[in-house]
Amino acid sequence: MSMLLFTLCVDPLLHILDQKLAGVRIGERARKTVVVAHADDITTFVTTPTDIPIISDAIQCYEKAMGARLNTRKSKTLAVEELHTSTDTLNIPTTLK
Repeated sequence: MSMLLFTLCVDPLLHILDQKLAGVRIGERARKTVVVAHADDITTFVTTPTDIPIISDAIQCYEKAMGARLNTRKSKTLAVEELHTSTDTLNIPTTLK
């Protein structure tokens, strides 16, 4: 039951991110992928530096509305290429792949 309740509570955050971010497309006709969620693990695909403040704002809004907190000690960012902007607003360590 708790996973069902968590899913219902996290859905607004996933919806906001899906609406506001460009995401990635694999193949010509592929639907965009912005967020992949499995249980309480959420992966967001960032394609431009302007996505970072959007994610930060969405997380802050979600935290305020739901009373939840992002655990930055358990969170990571992985940059496939060098970002020309700071991810410090998310307070999550970044690894360059």
